[in-house]
Amino acid sequence: MGKFTGLYRAVGALGSLAFNRWALGWAEAYTLHLYVLIGLLFAGAFSVIIWNVKEGEYPPPPPKAPGGRLGAIREYFTTCFRHRFYLNFFCVTFFYWASLVPLNYVVFFSTKAGKPGYAETLGLSLQTFGEVKGWTYIVQVPVFFIVGFFVDRFHPVRVAVLGMFLTAASYFSCFWMIGNQHTLLVWWSLNQVAIAIFLGAASAMGPRLLPRERYGQFVSANLIFGMVGLIIAPPIVGRLLQSIADYRYVFIFCGVLTSLSLVALLLLHAQWQKLGGVRGFTPPDPLLK
Repeated sequence: MGKFTGLYRAVGALGSLAFNRWALGWAEAYTLHLYVLIGLLFAGAFSVIIWNVKEGEYPPPPPKAPGGRLGAIREYFTTCFRHRFYLNFFCVTFFYWASLVPLNYVVFFSTKAGKPGYAETLGLSLQTFGEVKGWTYIVQVPVFFIVGFFVDRFHPVRVAVLGMFLTAASYFSCFWMIGNQHTLLVWWSLNQVAIAIFLGAASAMGPRLLPRERYGQFVSANLIFGMVGLIIAPPIVGRLLQSIADYRYVFIFCGVLTSLSLVALLLLHAQWQKLGGVRGFTPPDPLLK
């Protein structure tokens, strides 16, 4: 699982490299064309994936919950959001996805944002910023390949804790150390290496920790938490940036949110050990507290 997710993430990093290195500089002048191109690439890729899916044999579905649709909704929430182990799993996603919101503002810190009253930015062109960001994905590719081995060897939860700690530390380091194009390249690349360690492990956590017979249900609940994080974070980050008037603080916001995700991950790790750890873990009954 670790090697597969590492390869999966490495291919994704190559795609991000291609976009930021060669396409981002055209975003202002050819916005519509880029959206159409990206949409066609997505449509083509997903069509190929669906085309090659081979359905297997499935056991009969479980009986429907009593009470109709409301009963099914009640059972969903009772099953997914009752056990503390799974709530900690979801909180990791909630805070990590929320941390991606301020990260998107790095483009304003790096380029000529032109906001009156705001602190000085690095003043790079959008093309130069895209080239710098593209290099950060280059360093991710070998990390994704390597981290897959360690995920399979030491378990994804352990590797994820390391990756999340390094990610939080690198965000705070970016706030203090970045002052020009070269330091942006160095410290953002180190940050992306840390993120690659976490993502390579996090992709393998679900299949190892969630109950197999309800896997799709728990994945959907995890995504709900992630989307709520993406909904709540933008207005809060926007209001804070308006108050501080300094885009450099996006690194502090990212560091704080990833630190909260690290706390949830450490609690998850402690529960995982109590439930058997590497040798004896089985997903706990979701109906038990």
